[in-house]
Amino acid sequence: EKVSFRVGDILRTPFPEGRFDLAVDYGCFHHLLKHDWGRYIVRVKHLLKLKGFLILSVFTPRFQHVRGKKAPARKWLVHRGHYDRFFTASDIRKLFGVDFAVLAMSEDSEGFMHALMRRKD
Repeated sequence: EKVSFRVGDILRTPFPEGRFDLAVDYGCFHHLLKHDWGRYIVRVKHLLKLKGFLILSVFTPRFQHVRGKKAPARKWLVHRGHYDRFFTASDIRKLFGVDFAVLAMSEDSEGFMHALMRRKD
């Protein structure tokens, strides 16, 4: 089969529902403001086909953020004019668990949490 890639603003996508088998987010969700999280999750879910996959990579509290300093205790900060949020595995399960089955999750040595999820019916 032919494979094609699309890049766009997840909060304003022109694509119809059920269009994609897979969505990859490597570094978007952890920059969204909290009030956009629900909209993001709804958009990703609707863009994916039934049982489509989401690969999500986000900052964790172990992320070495600014010049070797760990993330602050409050789980977020504003850095160089943008918002950064730091998530735990529990946070991801709580936020995505209603709409997605979390199939696998791991944290790497750089402080990124990687999750493989599948859209629920």
